[in-house]
Amino acid sequence: EHATNLVVTATKAVAERALGRALAEDPTPWAREALATFKGARQVVVRGSAATLARLEDLGVERAVDAELADDVLVVVTELGDARVELKTQIDALVEAIRDVLASEVRRRA
Repeated sequence: EHATNLVVTATKAVAERALGRALAEDPTPWAREALATFKGARQVVVRGSAATLARLEDLGVERAVDAELADDVLVVVTELGDARVELKTQIDALVEAIRDVLASEVRRRA
């Protein structure tokens, strides 16, 4: 179990750097993923920090600066609902998937 925790901790550190860099360079793929959730929406606003929105490609939707959002967060607001995309959520999902794979592999080898 100690070895599993060590691998997960190291993987999380690498993921934070890699995903953080990717989001800092171009948040567009993250925004597209969130927008895909609401394909039928007619009223769409992408909210984010001024720095994040400045790096976002034109997606054909309204943008709104939200000074309360960190640079690693985008929020898509529609009449169908909202979606929050943030670095922490992406990393937590990745870490949980890795933990599940490692646990499964340990059980299989036991």
